[in-house]
Amino acid sequence: MVLYETSKSFPKFNATGRSLLIKFNSAVEEQNPGTYLDECITALRDFLVHDVAGKDLVGVRIRNTENLEN
Repeated sequence: MVLYETSKSFPKFNATGRSLLIKFNSAVEEQNPGTYLDECITALRDFLVHDVAGKDLVGVRIRNTENLEN
């Protein structure tokens, strides 16, 4: 689920950056957590590269924001 999305233009590089805050649902008890995470990352990759031209780059940073202050 995409919770938040922003875009920022970088005219010097003729590029636009896109930032998304995404929440993965918890795995159900019957699912292997590693397999579930792999499926989530694959779905995220497919979502991110869907509208990207062949010459563009996609980078991903994954972190847990649940227990962060501020």
